[in-house]
Amino acid sequence: MKKTISALALLGLFLPFLAGATGPAKVLNAKVTRSTGEDAQLSWYWGKPVILVYEDPSSVKLNQAAKDELKRLSELYNLRKVVDVVAVANLEGLDWWPAKPIALSLVRAEETKGQLPVLVDMTGELRRAPWNLNPKSSTMMVVSPRGELLFKH
Repeated sequence: MKKTISALALLGLFLPFLAGATGPAKVLNAKVTRSTGEDAQLSWYWGKPVILVYEDPSSVKLNQAAKDELKRLSELYNLRKVVDVVAVANLEGLDWWPAKPIALSLVRAEETKGQLPVLVDMTGELRRAPWNLNPKSSTMMVVSPRGELLFKH
């Protein structure tokens, strides 16, 4: 059975970075797609800590409780000023017509409903090094303000 990480545990990981501690030195980036079909870079979100949620379509429900708790805590403590939450949908293999526009429209609907960015990995870039994410699962990560991977589960 797959496990999820508690939103409180994820938030606890940010405390050292908000206080100015440093982490690993490898800065990460990846080319992704916005729900509108435009190219984007994950590095556009670096600058404050980021909770990055990578999901394949079958794992969306798996992380729902953690995502709901993150949203609740964000609203309760006004965390959007200090932490970004970004979702990346693994839609590798759907980069063909008519699958791509249909998939992107579904992602846009989720983005609007959840009120947070949902980017799309159409090429499997996050499946390759240095990310090495499992394409058939979900992964929650904490990335430092400089783009360094601090935690991955």
